[in-house]
Amino acid sequence: MPGAVLTNPAKTIQTIFHESQKTAATHRKLVNSLRTVQLTCLGQGREDAFNDEFILCVNRVLPVKKSEPTADRVVKFIGHFIQHVQDKSTHLVSNVAICVLLFFVELAWG
Repeated sequence: MPGAVLTNPAKTIQTIFHESQKTAATHRKLVNSLRTVQLTCLGQGREDAFNDEFILCVNRVLPVKKSEPTADRVVKFIGHFIQHVQDKSTHLVSNVAICVLLFFVELAWG
């Protein structure tokens, strides 16, 4: 996976999101993979590229009907990822976590 991150983080993020809709059983592994992509992008000074692609993937799933099981699994995966980032970052909250949380709040109340 790290080789893919170095060459094309957007494709790696898309693949992770695609896999997350298949089954919730693999979410823990996928969360760790996405975190690795995020940390690699941070280390390369490409945090904005990670955040932009993450938000694009989130935006693709949100318009889907709420009762759609695949969309529900992706939303749960996003929640697991944000929780993981918060657990691992004791003094630093990821920009992507803040953006996604604000987006969900706006979606729920907007």
